[in-house]
Amino acid sequence: MCNKQNAVIRRVIPKFDIWLLFIILCGLVFPSRMVDAHGGGIPQIANAPIGEYVISVWTDPEPLRAGTVHVTVGLAQESAAVLNRAVNISIVPLGNGQPIEAVATHENSANKFLYEADLQINRPGDYRFVVQIDDLVDQVSFVDTVEGASIANNPFVMGGVIVLVAVVALVGLRRGSDG
Repeated sequence: MCNKQNAVIRRVIPKFDIWLLFIILCGLVFPSRMVDAHGGGIPQIANAPIGEYVISVWTDPEPLRAGTVHVTVGLAQESAAVLNRAVNISIVPLGNGQPIEAVATHENSANKFLYEADLQINRPGDYRFVVQIDDLVDQVSFVDTVEGASIANNPFVMGGVIVLVAVVALVGLRRGSDG
């Protein structure tokens, strides 16, 4: 009886190890940051005066990487959100290069009290981020460094990793059930 229990335990433990490894690898492949899409980020400017308004600006991801950069802007007047303004965002490479421009809108935002835009930065380097409100002369800006693109952001690489992990897990499970 004891030998039969040991044989069952020996077959179950390798399967458990493979599933545990699979779960850990999935946790590494799908980090929680990938869920962070709208309205989040790192504060770059907090409650700075701009004309008769107060503005706050956040960027995501942190650290900034080549690829899609998400910019969120909050605009307020007397502690109330200001809506329906044209919020222009320019990202200007320091040195040489063409500015990258977009208009942040409520339509792009999960929180309709914020303005949001996604901009595509193709090269790493230092950039000046400039935010201007439609007809105001004032603007706010900050400089940040954009790092090289992360391989984890490439869906083909992530898909390949998932397929590889699934194949290894299946091979391990088959070997565990055979022996």
